[in-house]
Amino acid sequence: DETVRLWDASTGAPVGSPLNVDAGVRGVRSVSFSPKGDMVAAGCHNGKIYFVDPTAGEIKSSLNVGYAPFSLDLVLGFR
Repeated sequence: DETVRLWDASTGAPVGSPLNVDAGVRGVRSVSFSPKGDMVAAGCHNGKIYFVDPTAGEIKSSLNVGYAPFSLDLVLGFR
């Protein structure tokens, strides 16, 4: 359904509602957590990266990169 969904790894239960990063956007292409787990980056087919608070399920900001990113590890500081 092209949303971002989170699950509790210990119980397998969903956490919160699915994150529909943008009602007008279809196609979440990639997802990455920040090292502290306090932010999720979702790269979409519309060429934007959305930064989502996983606890509140709210978009905090977005970045227009002009293409559909397929790897977000460097965006959030993973090495």
